[in-house]
Amino acid sequence: MSNISPSATATKHSSDPTGSDSATTKASPDETAPSSTADTSPEAADPQPTRTKSPLTELEFWQNTCLLEDRITFNDAVELLTEDEKTRIIEARCGTGYKASTWTARNILSSHTLMFNKKTNQDAIFVHAALWLSSSDLYTGNFVPKGEEAPDRVMESRIQDTPNFKCDISYVLNTDYESSIYTNLEHFEDYIKTVDGFNRAKRPRSRWQDGNTTKSVYTISSKLFVKKAAKPRKPDFEPHEWLSRGLKGRDDFVVNPDRPLYFDLINGKAVKLENSDVPYFQAGDLVWFSFKMSFFVAQKYWTSEIIPLEFMRVARNEEFQESTENTDKVSDSPQTLEDGIAIEKGQPSTGEGSQDDKDAESKAEEKAPPPPLKRDGDTNIKKKSSKRVRLQTNA
Repeated sequence: MSNISPSATATKHSSDPTGSDSATTKASPDETAPSSTADTSPEAADPQPTRTKSPLTELEFWQNTCLLEDRITFNDAVELLTEDEKTRIIEARCGTGYKASTWTARNILSSHTLMFNKKTNQDAIFVHAALWLSSSDLYTGNFVPKGEEAPDRVMESRIQDTPNFKCDISYVLNTDYESSIYTNLEHFEDYIKTVDGFNRAKRPRSRWQDGNTTKSVYTISSKLFVKKAAKPRKPDFEPHEWLSRGLKGRDDFVVNPDRPLYFDLINGKAVKLENSDVPYFQAGDLVWFSFKMSFFVAQKYWTSEIIPLEFMRVARNEEFQESTENTDKVSDSPQTLEDGIAIEKGQPSTGEGSQDDKDAESKAEEKAPPPPLKRDGDTNIKKKSSKRVRLQTNA
């Protein structure tokens, strides 16, 4: 098995079509390459890793890492939107049929067409990274069959006991620590408003996750079920028993085959999360994810939506120099005195933040972008751009 190294390989998959449990990936800036004979089993993962990683440095690295050649970093995509329409490789295309009100950012990699990738004719797939905060159950979401006990993380008011469009999985990302998701979405939304034919009724933008009411969290969701009439493909994963049981005798819904896949980066291998020593994401973990972008016009409002495809934990909270489990250090609330706090005289305020913050930022600036990857026994996997994009921190 290949291990993490600058010349590591990556297996191309958006839905793990090979059925394998893992795909080789690449090193982050604060990791060193283990020996070529290192054990990649979950049991080999260090249960108490040393806190040596910088959250900001890791975020920047993974936000600028594609892994697969057909992906575009979310940061690069923003810059692509500013290019001339005739040469731009991404543009919005209106959906058809039952998706007629959905506008999707399409990938136009071929220079011979302005509409889509002539070779793949696929939607654009973007990648980004963020700190994990919480989620509903990764496999059953808010769906709880009658007679079963609901997971603790599901609000009683959101529980669904029959398959329908309200059944979904929610993933909550910590954007209080680093807010580039909102910044990038703002650019995409500015772009979609200039596209002829979009939102002809001039409906207002929904206040849901508009970046004005709050930027502390960003929630992504994925449907558990889809209409059978849409003739979806067979899932590349084994549905949870609850879902299979709920669909018995039903001919209107089927399991959503595009539910995101979950992975954990263990000794340079993308291992299925269910096979990890910690088979779930925890608050403060750094997660790299791939997704599609869409814009939806409803009866009263329009909004943007991130449609997740894969989540991979690339660093755990306990590996960081500072805890990323909560946002106390970057809270918008002013600091206050506490009973018994030590007072040190002679420390004037500069208003420029702590030296630790400056050192972390300086270190992030000095990091070079990761080198291109090569798929095992296949063609090179190149980053779409070597341009490095600064993080959008709220600190």
